[in-house]
Amino acid sequence: MKKLYLIFVLLVCSMFFLTGMSEAIPGGRSHKSASPTLKTKKAKKNFRIKEIGKTIRRVQDLTIAITRCPKTASPGQELRKTFTVTGKSTFSSILKNIAVDIILKSNNTYPSPVPYALYSPNYSDSVLLKGGREHISFNGPGSINVKLNGSNTIPSDTPPGTYYLGAVIDAGNKVQESNERNNVALCRIQIQRKLTPPSPSLNVTASPASASNCSHFTATVTGFNPTCMLQFYINGTYVWDAPFASDPAIHPFKNMSTFACSYAHPGVNTLEVRTKTPCGSPPDTASTTFNITAPPPPPCPALNITIWPTQFFAGTRGQAYENQLQSSGGQAPVTFSLVSGSLPPRLSLNESGLISGTPTTAGSYNFTVKATDRCSSVQKAFSMDIAVPLSCILPHFTISSPLASGTEGQAYSKQIQASGGEGSITYSLTGGTTLPPKLSINGSGLISGTPVTAGSYSFTIRASSHCFNSPASIRKSFTININPSGWGP
Repeated sequence: MKKLYLIFVLLVCSMFFLTGMSEAIPGGRSHKSASPTLKTKKAKKNFRIKEIGKTIRRVQDLTIAITRCPKTASPGQELRKTFTVTGKSTFSSILKNIAVDIILKSNNTYPSPVPYALYSPNYSDSVLLKGGREHISFNGPGSINVKLNGSNTIPSDTPPGTYYLGAVIDAGNKVQESNERNNVALCRIQIQRKLTPPSPSLNVTASPASASNCSHFTATVTGFNPTCMLQFYINGTYVWDAPFASDPAIHPFKNMSTFACSYAHPGVNTLEVRTKTPCGSPPDTASTTFNITAPPPPPCPALNITIWPTQFFAGTRGQAYENQLQSSGGQAPVTFSLVSGSLPPRLSLNESGLISGTPTTAGSYNFTVKATDRCSSVQKAFSMDIAVPLSCILPHFTISSPLASGTEGQAYSKQIQASGGEGSITYSLTGGTTLPPKLSINGSGLISGTPVTAGSYSFTIRASSHCFNSPASIRKSFTININPSGWGP
């Protein structure tokens, strides 16, 4: 009986085991948490749906696919969006900032769980392409096309051969999944030899040889590889990228960038053309010159010299004088100069046509003035009268009394000053007045000497000028105190 009971128990256990196997999701994989968690945390219990005594496990997984894979590429080439990457999530919860790496491998294997790929400008197995890391987010189950924003550049030193272009989802292994082995998609790509630059036969010409405007020229480029883009420079400044074209390539300047001709100037200019990627480094260059002729200047209007009023007004001897010559017509700037005759003494003419100064001699004066502009010059004769003043201008003293004190037996000196009048001024002591003994005044107004007698002395000095050949003078009284010898505090 015991043997029969044991056989019955074994049969029942086998049936339950087989039933669990038949109800499991195909593939027989063990599954993980229904919600994303960090790999460092303990996994939660599996999510189960009970249905008539059966347990169904929901798969929580991230997968990725790569399509439209380019068949060939060259070292240094930017793949950008030449292929498509699609990420898929079966998580019911939201997943944020899932890393997606674009890599290049020499074989079709990749470690699991997937690490972050490492970028380098030089090739190594599983290298992260330049600009090849993107991030995506899921709001629940579904698929997302990964936006390839980077250049995805093949390292420039990648040897030719067969490689695998790969897309890795959940790079860095941040999300706990049911299956860690389906996070990589690979497609085969052939890396070709790097293009060799064409021999340096690049040539550029500009026609016509001369023109009055930069936009009238046309550049013709020959001797280049049609797969090479061309760059244009005017006087050393980059101005335009030319699209791919067949040899020869004809590019009118007017079709270049709107600012291209702003770097050209009247005279001889340099036009340079260079080949651009993927035609190797250093690029081929060629240059030529083009000449922009300055347009002829516009004709100048007739130039005339004028004055307001129609002739010079008379001046007066000894009085400030000013009069302005002007021009009409012509093209600025206009300059004036004296070409013959003479102006009254102490008057002068500057380049702007202003005659100014203080005339010193009466009389009638004749002279000729020339006006010159950019195109021509013109001359005109003038006359000017300088009259004598109608009334005398008397001098006046500019020093006050009393004068500085002196000391008996010590040298004394004091200058009397006056201004105005006509011509020079002379000084003298009027009759009936005396200076301190041993002091005297000369014609220029200097009182000097060594006084010998102390006391207070008053006297009158006359300042004289000439008017109509007759003297004109003014008088003023002064006092000098002479202190005794040894006087002082």
